[in-house]
Amino acid sequence: MEFRIYTSLKGTRGRDTEVNLTLTVIGSSDHPPVFLSDFAGGGEKIYDGYSTQASTFFTKPADDPRRLSLIFENKSCATLNPCFERIQNPKDPLNQLRAMPLTVGQILTLSYSDNPNSQDFEIIGFSWK
Repeated sequence: MEFRIYTSLKGTRGRDTEVNLTLTVIGSSDHPPVFLSDFAGGGEKIYDGYSTQASTFFTKPADDPRRLSLIFENKSCATLNPCFERIQNPKDPLNQLRAMPLTVGQILTLSYSDNPNSQDFEIIGFSWK
């Protein structure tokens, strides 16, 4: 089954220059993805509302498996970061962040490898209910 998540660059929603990032993954079951990392092995596009161009990419797990690496057609890379919550675990003092399950309104941060600035994309919908 195919699953999609739809996002919009924060501050562009509803404008003629809206920038959209869509993620797609083919699942082996009818259970929809819960975490951003569930989209590893998928792909899709970023639609640039400024120029109407689309950048195609595929996804794979990043060095931190809670995040996604986006590999674009031109071989450039970016990392898509989920929303995290801080946890207190005295048994594991170095790992104090847990990825949050995906929800509408949540912010995913996109960081390009060649640019120090990141972009925040808000989840606006899913292809499942």
